[in-house]
Amino acid sequence: MAPQDDTQYIGLPTRNPDGGPDSPNFGMDTPQMPDTPMLNEPYTPPLGRDPHLQPSPSFLNPANRDSSYADSLNSEAPSAPGGRASWGSNALLNPGNRHDSFAGSSSPLARQVSDDDVTSSPDPAYAPQASPRSPRRSNRTSATAGLALGTGAAAAAVAAAERNMNSSTEGDELDEKPRWAESGTASEKPRWAAGADGKPKRRWLLWSILLGALLAAIALGVGLGVHFGTKKSDSTSSTDSSSASDNSDSKGSSPSSSGSKPTGTSSGGVPLFTGVTTGTDGSQILFTNGSTVTYRNRHGGKWAYDPSNPMINDAQPNSWTPPLSQPWNYEDRMFGVNLGGWFVTEPFIVPALYEQYTNGTAGPSVDEFTLSQNMGDRVGEIMEEHYQTFITEEDFMLMADAGLNWIRLPIGFWALETFANEPFLEGVSWKYIVQALQWARKYGLRVKLDLHGSPGSANGWNHSGRIGQINFLRGAMGLANGQRTLDYIRRLAEFINQPEWRDVVPVFGILNEPRAEPIGQTNLGAFYIEAHDMIRNITGYGEGNGAYISIFEGFIGVDKWYSFGQGADSGFDRVNMDIHQYTCFQDQDPRSIEALASRPCEWWARGTNTTRNAVGVTLMGEASVAWNDCGHWLNEVGKGSRYDGTYPGYEDRPTGSCEVWNNDNLWNASVIAAYTDMMSATQDSLFSWFFWTWKIGASTIYDHPVNTPWHYKRLLELGIASHDPREAIGHCQNNAGITPVQFNGYKSYQTGGAGAGTVPPADRTAYPWPLTSLAPSFGAGDLVNLPQYTRTGTPVVLANPTPNTQFALASSVSAAMPTETIGAAQAAFVQVAGCSYPNEYSAESMAMPTSACGAGQTGIIQNAIVQPTPAPTPAAR
Repeated sequence: MAPQDDTQYIGLPTRNPDGGPDSPNFGMDTPQMPDTPMLNEPYTPPLGRDPHLQPSPSFLNPANRDSSYADSLNSEAPSAPGGRASWGSNALLNPGNRHDSFAGSSSPLARQVSDDDVTSSPDPAYAPQASPRSPRRSNRTSATAGLALGTGAAAAAVAAAERNMNSSTEGDELDEKPRWAESGTASEKPRWAAGADGKPKRRWLLWSILLGALLAAIALGVGLGVHFGTKKSDSTSSTDSSSASDNSDSKGSSPSSSGSKPTGTSSGGVPLFTGVTTGTDGSQILFTNGSTVTYRNRHGGKWAYDPSNPMINDAQPNSWTPPLSQPWNYEDRMFGVNLGGWFVTEPFIVPALYEQYTNGTAGPSVDEFTLSQNMGDRVGEIMEEHYQTFITEEDFMLMADAGLNWIRLPIGFWALETFANEPFLEGVSWKYIVQALQWARKYGLRVKLDLHGSPGSANGWNHSGRIGQINFLRGAMGLANGQRTLDYIRRLAEFINQPEWRDVVPVFGILNEPRAEPIGQTNLGAFYIEAHDMIRNITGYGEGNGAYISIFEGFIGVDKWYSFGQGADSGFDRVNMDIHQYTCFQDQDPRSIEALASRPCEWWARGTNTTRNAVGVTLMGEASVAWNDCGHWLNEVGKGSRYDGTYPGYEDRPTGSCEVWNNDNLWNASVIAAYTDMMSATQDSLFSWFFWTWKIGASTIYDHPVNTPWHYKRLLELGIASHDPREAIGHCQNNAGITPVQFNGYKSYQTGGAGAGTVPPADRTAYPWPLTSLAPSFGAGDLVNLPQYTRTGTPVVLANPTPNTQFALASSVSAAMPTETIGAAQAAFVQVAGCSYPNEYSAESMAMPTSACGAGQTGIIQNAIVQPTPAPTPAAR
């Protein structure tokens, strides 16, 4: 459907409606973005979109550079093809602009953890163990992040520190001056870091390590940990050694770390932690699995962790990103990755997990629902092993070293609870989600928490948990599933609003990829307004009160939401728009990758600032460098690819072979150069982006990496993704000749200033809540006959952070820790006792029930509309 303006849009042919729920654009027309160079039919490019539906019209423009960046960035952006075939051999990157330790390295991941860097504790306090599936609601496994250091590990840690320092031939300070630094010293201080102290000398590092080792030896291997919840966990994450690619020794870096004592006193004879709590490149760091490693960060980043002060927010991933203790400026670029496949599995991201269960009692495993069914009694054992090993603490350290500053963390509702007929592993992933937040804090990475899977499915695709129908705000179970979803949004909003997590999770994506056409834009918008009111009634209004609320455009085009919830001087309180952009899920373009390298600029770059000017903060929550749909199970288990004609409906019109594109070992220098340009075009045109995804797991079928265009970690190894994402800034203007639209700045209320939280009355009328109708066929008066849940249940308890007994909390910290379970006073939605409900995943086409459970209740009611106190205008940044 074309945008509602005067621009003429060209519609693509209607997609095959039988293409399957993972097939984007099926059964729909896709608008053509204005000013896009036309191709020969049938290859008119649509707007790039998520793998799963319709592109968003005219909204993206390459943004102006952040005010903190040097004006010379555009002229310095790489323009020659083949920019980075490898980190060590790239002629475009002056070795003088890197640490000496990178010179000669054949892999951009050469500085990741090496065998010499790691000292494994002989007796970790919390060794990973499999745990059985927890019963519903009770005995929920709590989240524990443990640290352990025995006497042997202590001695090895000292030896590692001495080895690191003795191997260096450089002075005490780094002499690196990046080419993007306009002026100043090698330890470039960004605008927010005025007055920051310089780095300590190495002698202090040695004494700090010795002191920490001595304390650890006294502890005789007793674990250091921060225990979350009321029940001790028996498992934690383990380092994923298989992710290391080039374990080169680092030389020439200047390690710097410092010990710190938290303020306050111990209680009951339990001591405060007095070991090393922060460090920079080359310092020793203790992983939560008990391993001691050498911290690597080529960008001036700093880690920070203190068991006696779990709310420490001093870490920062790089020199140009403020530490967590300082607010994020939403006019700056976000460089992020998704941690897809970790807590919501997808066949193409974790193929080996699904390849074990290609057939079972539920048939082929096509989503986490059927995978869990086929795992049977082993679901707890296997899924927990996956949570422990797929993403590890090392990944977080590497993400910071790769120049990233944000992560998007997708989770499923089953992290909180499941109902009796849902086979997902209930609650176990929550402790690993909390651990992920701890690791993000430790390395200074901000988190966009994303509710990826909702009850009933908001899109019918495998990454929602269950492939098939849409039963969120649609069909006979639409109201009931909406109730549960709001309940889970409430619990998550309450949790991340605690003092411990407010600075770590500044953005909350309340629902991933709901499809607005089958749900209805009116009902989806009404849900967004209700969720906004509910969350702001919890957090309060205005800057600093709770996370930004991220809503998705629904695949109808972001321009359909340009005036939604916004007036001239007032509107939503800190609501941002999430948009997903891909170029591969439509009729395949027959041109070479070299000819398509600038396509992201052509499709998206002109509209970025147009949308930012219209709706405020805009995030590109998903993107990749896949230019065709080749890949192992990319479109769905059992579906092939459009490109080679194995996808349903494309058998008679293949574009080419997928052999080369499925195996990056066959890519030559020209292909790698084109992918490098495409990565720069994508990152520049989308301004604030989250690449989908950080990691693709191995396959048991193929002996080579699979789905590489979706695998950021692998793309770093190949040199396609740069360890400094700022190098992409200006690429579209310099290489594609596309001039960005001028960004005019955000309105005050869009960032929590004056007018924040006052939704225009006309929007409350246009998007009514409670709902007055429900697709596909329920009109006014019918909704009272539909099933609903009753709010009489025991609330979902999301474990609070509480310390173990090994180290005391500083008194100044303990006063800020919560003393009661968040959300315990609010009853949960549950089924009416003794009543039989329709299946929440297959009631989309069900006729009007004659006697439905909970029918006629006022369970979905409008939250009280609290008129916010006018917030002061934020200070100039």
